[in-house]
Amino acid sequence: MMKKRHAPGRSPAHQHDDDADRPSKDAHFHKQEKPTSSSSSYTVRRYMLPLLCTAISWHLLTSLLHHLQFNSSSANDRLKYYSFSSSHADNINNSNFPEVSPFTAKLEHLLISNIAEGKLGFFVPLVLENGRLLCRKKHRYQLSAFRTRYVAQMIRRGLELQKKKNKKQDSTYNSIPIIVMDVDGNGCNIAAHRDDFPFPRLTWSTPSHKHGDESWCNVIGMPSYETWKYYHRTHSTYLDWEATFVQNEVQYPWSRKLDKAIWRGSTTYEVSQYGDATSLQDIPRGQLVQLSREHPELIDAGFHKINQKFEKRKQELKGETNVVRRMVGSDMMRYKAIIDIDGNNWSSRFGMLLCSNSVVIKIDPDFVEYFYEDIQPNVHYIAASLDNLTETVAYVMDKRNEEEMQQMIKSANNWCKKSLSEEGLAKDSLIQLDRYRQALDDYDMNWSKEWMGIVMLGVSSTFLPILPLLDCSRDVITLSATSADVVLFSVQVVQVCWITMDVTKGRRGESRLSLLGVSLLCASPTDELCPPGQKKGTTESF
Repeated sequence: MMKKRHAPGRSPAHQHDDDADRPSKDAHFHKQEKPTSSSSSYTVRRYMLPLLCTAISWHLLTSLLHHLQFNSSSANDRLKYYSFSSSHADNINNSNFPEVSPFTAKLEHLLISNIAEGKLGFFVPLVLENGRLLCRKKHRYQLSAFRTRYVAQMIRRGLELQKKKNKKQDSTYNSIPIIVMDVDGNGCNIAAHRDDFPFPRLTWSTPSHKHGDESWCNVIGMPSYETWKYYHRTHSTYLDWEATFVQNEVQYPWSRKLDKAIWRGSTTYEVSQYGDATSLQDIPRGQLVQLSREHPELIDAGFHKINQKFEKRKQELKGETNVVRRMVGSDMMRYKAIIDIDGNNWSSRFGMLLCSNSVVIKIDPDFVEYFYEDIQPNVHYIAASLDNLTETVAYVMDKRNEEEMQQMIKSANNWCKKSLSEEGLAKDSLIQLDRYRQALDDYDMNWSKEWMGIVMLGVSSTFLPILPLLDCSRDVITLSATSADVVLFSVQVVQVCWITMDVTKGRRGESRLSLLGVSLLCASPTDELCPPGQKKGTTESF
């Protein structure tokens, strides 16, 4: 039986992928017919091209090895600098790898993982290096399904706008390791006043000030993925919002609005506070709907979905509460006021409601978005509680307050067009990213040294930039002379995706320096971690 020949320049793995994708009707191509003597082009393709490719490859390989050997001392100096200028390196030498800060430990765990942690991408690691947002190669395809992709889009757009304005990249946004919490929760248990994850991370929300200052929970809010998803294509600048506001006035003029406050939503609630709830009256949204049943002349509130622990009692609850059809957001502008209240965590619709031409009544929140301190109650919205909600709604409906209400809508819209355009959200993402970097400094001034110990063994060419919907599991980065400073040993060309280190004991007691993408075997642990010329190492694919 003939051995299957792999295409020149392709690995067996890639050849296998091609075979897997080939339709069955092409199976006869595996049986090659003998060429005729006149098929000179076939001879060139069959014999000459592989020889030519081999010659070129050998020339490039020898040139690269010569370059590495010529610069081996400088490459080793860089290895020593990045690896041994930090406590992280000491832990590596002492085989005490977990003894780094929780941030570094979590980051490294995420980088080593083949997938971002958790079914929903509980945490997702990114890297901002030299003005480019980067991810680990095997994570890039997954990011297309995670909410973190919107964070990536915002930051990338912000960097583009900044570079366009300043003609150069701000050094503030260099060499920043980023951990994004991809789910709606943020790890801040407000009932116990406890941060479940003791390291800085980017989230969609932060605890409100009614639960104390922000020092107890180490989170930095980012613009909502929902806001970006809805508006970045349709509202690039404030001018797009101007057109929207005109359309709202035409479709939903104040004079034709209903004299009620509207709310629609599901039976969600914040678990740490209301996890023991047995009745809808035990959760804020249930209390809101009950107020609507008691004051239907003022409030029109109802559940369009019964979920979480109440889902099994759906039929029973239909007779005890208001169960209604879902209402699209624009239809809510038929009412003079729209109520906003927390659910699982923060209310992601709050910012978008400020872009409507109805008054927004905000029920005292437990969690807020990053912009909450930029807007003011009784200027952009009306603050309320469930205890005074009926009086608040009556105040909004009072015709004597009509001018005040319309001015409030105008102020909210002015904020909206400045902050919720694609340009505004992208710029805000960089502001929040700078706050995140400052949070890292406050958390541990040595974080940058530990970070260098993990990743900065090389240059950013060892990472892959985030691109939409690319399956980078088939992409391979081969080190070249232009990025030779990332090669630790001048033994042969190796393939890497991301560099991170760990030291374990091999079967024969040797020290194994593991890299993500490369595994290098050393005869014994040394201070130099197998420098060139001391021991002849071997390489293998990780």
